[in-house]
Amino acid sequence: MTAANPFLAPKPRPLVTGHRGVPLVEQENTMAAFHRARSLGVPAIELDVMVTRDEQVVCFHDDDTSRLTGETGSIRKRTWDQISRLRVQSRLCMGVDADGRDLWIDYPRPQPIPLLAEVLDEFAGKLAINIEIKPSSPTWSQRGDGSIVGEVIREAGAEDSVIVTSFDFFKLNALEKTHAALHSGFTYDDGMFRSLLDWLMFFPELRSQVTAVEGNQNPEALLNLVMESNAVGRWIGSTVIGVEHTLLDDDSVSRLRARGSQAVGTYTLLPLDVRTVRQIARANSPAEVERLVALGVDWIETDDPERLLELVAR
Repeated sequence: MTAANPFLAPKPRPLVTGHRGVPLVEQENTMAAFHRARSLGVPAIELDVMVTRDEQVVCFHDDDTSRLTGETGSIRKRTWDQISRLRVQSRLCMGVDADGRDLWIDYPRPQPIPLLAEVLDEFAGKLAINIEIKPSSPTWSQRGDGSIVGEVIREAGAEDSVIVTSFDFFKLNALEKTHAALHSGFTYDDGMFRSLLDWLMFFPELRSQVTAVEGNQNPEALLNLVMESNAVGRWIGSTVIGVEHTLLDDDSVSRLRARGSQAVGTYTLLPLDVRTVRQIARANSPAEVERLVALGVDWIETDDPERLLELVAR
């Protein structure tokens, strides 16, 4: 499976990965966005999944549907029949731009919310797909979401086309226990230091690492240390890892590969919404793209895959 999977296969340059498709021109996480990615020659997409009340896996980023559909309510508390009637609106606020203004985008038409099974049926083998399982607070009732997602992938026969990533290692652990052949990995954000330490205290095997770094005054450097140790990945049994680009040092990729990560990806370059972006100029810099290519990362997620294709090809 490893040799066939585009994320893990040897490659001369990183896979340009459309973050939720191509959100500049089609609504995020919709079939229209994924079709647009393919028509532009983008080799890979990232999409978000959540599980409904009746355990159907849908492509959607938010638990509450109000931002995207205008209808207030939770994905988790709705059935697929209810969600299938909603539409992602044609005019959306996508966050805040680099000048601090609300970023509104007008799209051609409203779009339905797709099932993951539909996406895999249409695009597996045509696009490489990073399936991100959205995290939950430490709610044991939702830890089985990873197993549910893994079963959808297995039924679609899409193992060679996908990886599964998440900020939620409980869900990844459930995935690995039931679908160990899938390639999955934990994802690190440069603002997650305190919350990550709190989560890691749930695991006796990792508490020594938490104790070693608590109280230090350089959280970003210490988060880099925890990330490069790949302790979470080795505990889960994962084979890939996602890392915000600001956390990658010159030797991070080689260190991670030495500690069991068969593929290392990064995000989000050329971002639309900058509310959580700490280094906006860097995220939009061609020099940062050049640096990541030189590091040998396996994929780079972006809100503007068309532009990133040009930069990566330089």
